[in-house]
Amino acid sequence: MSTNEVTDEIELPGDQALGNDVWLDGDAMYVPMLVDGASSLELAKVEIEGHTTVWRVPISGQWSQTVFVAGGSIWVLGTDPDAHGPVEVDMLYRLDPGTGALIDQAPLPFASSAYIPSVAPETVWFRMNEGTQQFDAVSASLVGDPVRPGPGCCGGPFESDGSGGVWVVSSAGADVDRSIWHIDASGSIVASGTIPDRADFENMGQSYAFDPLTQTIWVQHYEDSVSRVEIVVSPSDVPD
Repeated sequence: MSTNEVTDEIELPGDQALGNDVWLDGDAMYVPMLVDGASSLELAKVEIEGHTTVWRVPISGQWSQTVFVAGGSIWVLGTDPDAHGPVEVDMLYRLDPGTGALIDQAPLPFASSAYIPSVAPETVWFRMNEGTQQFDAVSASLVGDPVRPGPGCCGGPFESDGSGGVWVVSSAGADVDRSIWHIDASGSIVASGTIPDRADFENMGQSYAFDPLTQTIWVQHYEDSVSRVEIVVSPSDVPD
């Protein structure tokens, strides 16, 4: 990694395939793809070492940008099979990692929301307009009610804390102004604060990673740069 050189490339299977996301799980890579001129959706499992396509299966939704592995299954977050008009991502497709067979479809209740997952080994959280919602990937069910406040649409740092909880940063359109809060594994907000500098807040990028050892959120920006946000919690920031 010290050379900053590309060491390998993996070609997506199929003609005119447009990959929308990628998830690595052991020696396998899962890629949801828009194919046939972006008129249909498929999921492919590719062996990383040999670049071999293990399987390639259709997904009945029309659009997706999200795949993850949790609870022993592959999950594709996409549109309903019968969806028409504006894109509303409100359906989870559960697939078998060995065969690619569809196990189940789980509709999500908040059709107006922009679901963004944060996935840790044992926990899945969804960022939604209405709040932060825990998801049980074994039973394919939502856990409890959304934890408020709502972070707003449609992005912003949203990262696992490494202990079953999640860090949430509000988006520009939220009712809370430039805020950050920490939800623990029980669903309680255990710390919260604000981001004083508006420019820092507005430039918080498009992808994120949380380092529990240093209590730092790393933020990738749109234009060739990365910033480091160190979280310092004072006693007054912890809710009663």
